[in-house]
Amino acid sequence: LKIITELPQLTELNSQQFNDADKLKKVFITNQQIRALPDHLFHDSPLITHLFLPSNHIETIHGNAFEGLYECLYLILSNNRIKELTPEIFMPLIRIWHINLENNRLKKIDREIFEENDELTIVEMNGNLLREIEEEPIEKIFNRISEDDRVIFTAKDNTCIKLKDLD
Repeated sequence: LKIITELPQLTELNSQQFNDADKLKKVFITNQQIRALPDHLFHDSPLITHLFLPSNHIETIHGNAFEGLYECLYLILSNNRIKELTPEIFMPLIRIWHINLENNRLKKIDREIFEENDELTIVEMNGNLLREIEEEPIEKIFNRISEDDRVIFTAKDNTCIKLKDLD
């Protein structure tokens, strides 16, 4: 285990920074000046299970940024400046269990954005401007999705929590 507590201020991340990180399991990068997560950023880090990137000023996440993160269970992107998420953004995260998108600038999301994430249990979105999912009021989507025996969605104060197997 190697912990680096003092880093120079980061303004960007790139895949070269994660070369030789094939055994890396947990990544915590916070309070930096990172504006974007480029494509294939974690391609060479297939064992990451925890990816924590809160409070980094992230505005853009490219469509293939999470490619290769097949073991990732937790993705924390809270307190950034994310305005938009493309429909395919979370597709590589086949084992993801918890996604935190709180306190970003999301106004709407594609209704199928989490469709490929069968293990996803919690999605936190408090503190966003979320009012609709693909041109439908958020309440209508949650009511329709909650009829699925597999999941239950609740929405309160723009927080979305997906719970599975409550028994």
